[in-house]
Amino acid sequence: EGDTLVQLRHSQELFAKYAHSEKRLETFEGDHNTLRPEKLLHRIARFLARKLKETQDDGEEEEEEEGEKTTEGAEEEEKQEEEEDESQQDLEATPTRGRPGVLWKG
Repeated sequence: EGDTLVQLRHSQELFAKYAHSEKRLETFEGDHNTLRPEKLLHRIARFLARKLKETQDDGEEEEEEEGEKTTEGAEEEEKQEEEEDESQQDLEATPTRGRPGVLWKG
């Protein structure tokens, strides 16, 4: 609420104009570079995980409708998943505290 770079009223105006039904405005004491409260970071992470899973589930349904994947496409996807798993391990090892406003390094 003490942010002079992005004032609270700007966030409130954007929040009011955003038409999606699933929205939430979170405020906390501090300025633009204040570390976010741990509970807020956990809520953000859960929201993003849920939304990414929904997107992934939607993508899988589309793939089923398109038919069988080619062997080459499946191998490429498996390689990408392995890289994502390695990235996730790096994220889990990276603290959420550090540079202000940064959830994780990527």
